Amino acid sequence: MRCVALLGVLSLMLTGAWAKDIVSMPESTMMKPGEVELAYIYWDLDIPEHANVGELFIGLTDRIELDVIHVDLSCPVNDSVTEANLYVKLLDEVPGKQPALVVGATNITGADWLPSEEAGPPDGDTRISPFLVAGYTIRPPKLGPPSWDDPAVRLQLGVGANYHEDKPFGILQIAFTPHIVAAIQNYQGSPGYLVGFESGKGWGIHVGTLGDNPWVHVYGDFKLNF
Repeated sequence: MRCVALLGVLSLMLTGAWAKDIVSMPESTMMKPGEVELAYIYWDLDIPEHANVGELFIGLTDRIELDVIHVDLSCPVNDSVTEANLYVKLLDEVPGKQPALVVGATNITGADWLPSEEAGPPDGDTRISPFLVAGYTIRPPKLGPPSWDDPAVRLQLGVGANYHEDKPFGILQIAFTPHIVAAIQNYQGSPGYLVGFESGKGWGIHVGTLGDNPWVHVYGDFKLNF
């Protein structure tokens, strides 16, 4: 997630959960059909002073996900922007054989989104921004659910155009236990770090930084029948 200086998870087949990534960075982990996630992020910034972010993720089919992200920016910007994103899974992850592979685009409606290096400020980036991202569990636990002595490690790597600045991006996710997770990522050239707690009951909390800006993220998952 980003405004001027503002740059801006496979439920484990292993009975745990991965740390979430940072707003706007595409990933290969997708919601299952009928699964919905609601999330809120508070981001402490310099200019503007902070941002309130609302996220909605919906699994439409076993191959398609739709996301909506809304960002409210505090003074002196005092503005809000919204984008819709579409994900299409081309390949499922097969342990020992192939990574998950996802294509899609962010800001599929061409809305006035946050500025990027090539579009704004003061205007936002209105470009549809395609991406390709792959994810693979490079270290599955050997003894069952992840533990401090036997953690799970997953790597996601991707590339995208327009808002994604034609730069590679990625995240290394670690599940130390089914409830304690962490991640290191890089998006749009900015490093990010986070730790989190996954309840195992459909909600969780993460804290982290992107560049010099700290943030807090809470989420809840539930199921719809359609």
